[in-house]
Amino acid sequence: MKYLQIILILLPMGLFADSELYVKSDNTKLLEQPTNTSKEISILKKNTPLEQIGKKGMFIKVKYQNRLGWIHSLKVTKNKETTDFSKISKDTEINVKKQASKYSETAAARGLDSEKKNNKPKQEKK
Repeated sequence: MKYLQIILILLPMGLFADSELYVKSDNTKLLEQPTNTSKEISILKKNTPLEQIGKKGMFIKVKYQNRLGWIHSLKVTKNKETTDFSKISKDTEINVKKQASKYSETAAARGLDSEKKNNKPKQEKK
């Protein structure tokens, strides 16, 4: 039973040690201390790889270019973000086409024409 307690105590520490994280967005601040008002060490770009060293509250201690700093946990992810649209599933593609088709049907029922440059209704001349 004692071994189980020790494992449960040490397990969370192992989850944060030496894991790779990626910055979620451009202009993310790497801070000296785990507070939002701390002095910034560097400004990071999206998908910048970071090595996680530890955690304190909502901040994660990271190693970046042989320097240690802190970053808010909401500013990082474990997966590198990609804009590779070839990874979109076939189901998603089909759903998008269905939605476009429904829009076209609704527009046709209202008498809208995709070739009209102006969506304003015609006013009768007096």
